[in-house]
Amino acid sequence: MNESLQQVSNDQQHEIRAEQIRLLYTAMPVALMVSFINASLLAVVQWDVIDHVILLIWFFAVIFIIILRGLLYVTYKKYQIDFVDSERYWRFFLAGVLASALGWGATGIWLFSDDIVHQAFLAFVLAGMSAGAVSSLSFLRGPIISFLVITLLPLIIQLLQSDVFIVNTMGGMLILFVLGLIATSKNIYSNTLDNIVLRMESAKKNKILNQAYQDLELSKYESEKANRAKSEFLSRMSHELRTPMNAIIGFSQLMLMDTIQPLSEEQKDNVNEISVAGEHLLYLINEVLDLSAIESGRLQISMGSVELKDVIGPCLKLIGTAATQKEIKILDQVSEHNYVVQADFLRLKQVMLNILSNAVKYNCDQGIVSVSCEKKDSETLRIAVTDTGRGLADEDMDKLFVAFERLQKNEDIDGTGIGLVITKQLVELMNGRIGVDSAAGKGSTFWLDLALAK
Repeated sequence: MNESLQQVSNDQQHEIRAEQIRLLYTAMPVALMVSFINASLLAVVQWDVIDHVILLIWFFAVIFIIILRGLLYVTYKKYQIDFVDSERYWRFFLAGVLASALGWGATGIWLFSDDIVHQAFLAFVLAGMSAGAVSSLSFLRGPIISFLVITLLPLIIQLLQSDVFIVNTMGGMLILFVLGLIATSKNIYSNTLDNIVLRMESAKKNKILNQAYQDLELSKYESEKANRAKSEFLSRMSHELRTPMNAIIGFSQLMLMDTIQPLSEEQKDNVNEISVAGEHLLYLINEVLDLSAIESGRLQISMGSVELKDVIGPCLKLIGTAATQKEIKILDQVSEHNYVVQADFLRLKQVMLNILSNAVKYNCDQGIVSVSCEKKDSETLRIAVTDTGRGLADEDMDKLFVAFERLQKNEDIDGTGIGLVITKQLVELMNGRIGVDSAAGKGSTFWLDLALAK
């Protein structure tokens, strides 16, 4: 059995055989047309040397076989043929080929004349028919060998029995010709089989890839749908929480400012705790609102020319108290320059405040936070914030900009794990880039690249 067939399952072998039968039927119209033309030419050429009755009987018999095979082809093409029907149509096909071969083989007996020229012409026609049959019948092993033997054997016997040497030579050449055709048909059969197997494997892989792509698209759609639902839920819940939280903060501040019925010191401490906790919770709610607005595409960015020192200066003042409490030294290397970048003023301030707050929050006591900037090229400015904290391990770098991932979960440091996510997305909305250079025990440098204003 062919090596290609040994590598496939029984079901696949059935599919391969059905495909081979389909190829046989596909080649049939051309083969029938060639048979009709050759039969007509042979009848005309042999008309003067062969008995007319015998010639006409042979000719109409061949035409009748051609018509029957043509009807078989039309029937096959008209209906959707499954494997079981393919086997039935294979038997019909083989019967047609054998009938056609008998018709052409009969020429070696009925149409064989004593004239060498007509003998050569007959040999030429049958050789041409046999060569054409190799290209149309080699998709399965049985038809072509049967056709070659039945078609050419009577003529070869006639040629070899002649007393004329040149006629005997033609018989010997036909034998070699048949052997060559059989070898060629085997190559065609093998190559066709390999091609069918490859096409089936390719179709199977394409089907798997298409299914995987559809599953991926469905998963993507479901993920986006769930993400939109999550963002919508967070947005609504945050709005619902922010209104009463503002009221709590407002009333606590009014109680602290009340001079008519002032609070005792203990009461002031308690109310102040309420106010501080409320402001912290309101900050967290605002972060969630920003994240949901960014993810849903509802956050508006207003780009313009922004003087960098007008952003950095106020941010450094806001983190000054926290830095003082930890005895952290702030180095401002930006305000001495007059760089102007393309950004949204409020959002850039939010980005820088988040980065600077983290530099203080995760720094060690008596550490240093430095802010610097430099031109990367004529169109881009890089802003860098460097701290002397404990730095980041390599395995933590990939988690840095993932929502709700906190890298120091066991430390008593406030945060939700979405600040840097918001920061990254805001920078990208301003057509910038953000990144970090860090190593464990060596501090971190957060940088962002923004376009210089023209």
